[in-house]
Amino acid sequence: MSITFWAPDAPRTKQQTECPICEGAGVDAYVEGLDCGYCNGRGWLDEEKSSLPEINMSNTNAWDFMARMGVTPDHCGRIPHASLSEIGPKLALIAYGLTSVFLEREPSVVGSITYCGRDHEYVVRRATEMLELVKQAQAGGYDITWG
Repeated sequence: MSITFWAPDAPRTKQQTECPICEGAGVDAYVEGLDCGYCNGRGWLDEEKSSLPEINMSNTNAWDFMARMGVTPDHCGRIPHASLSEIGPKLALIAYGLTSVFLEREPSVVGSITYCGRDHEYVVRRATEMLELVKQAQAGGYDITWG
C-alpha cells in the first residue's frame, strides 16, 4: 500500500500520455486484431496533472515522515493551509540533512515482511520533494491532503 500527498485544489491540466500497456500502438499485444483494453485502442490516455508536486511513498515511509512533521499518522487526512508554516521548518531540517538520521532505517525482515530500509539519500530527497510541495501550497493558498 502507499500514500500520496497532494494539493487537490491546485490547478490541473489535461495531457495525453502514451499508453503504458500497448506503448502507443493501440492494439492488444497478445490477441491479433483486438484493441488494447487499457486505452480502448487509442494508444494514449487522457490524464490530469496537478500544477504542484504529488508525492507517493509506502505507508510505512509516509507514516514516519508524518510523525517527524508533527502530523498524526493516518491513512488519509488533510493539513490546512494555515498549518503549513509549522511543517515547513521541520521538513527543512530533514531536507538539509540535520535531522535525517531520525528517519534513516536499516533493512530488516520481520516474519514474512521485508522492510527495505531508508538511506540518507532517500530521506533527504523525499523531504526536499515534500518541502517543495509545502512551499508551493503555501504560496497558492492550498491545503495538502494525503490518502
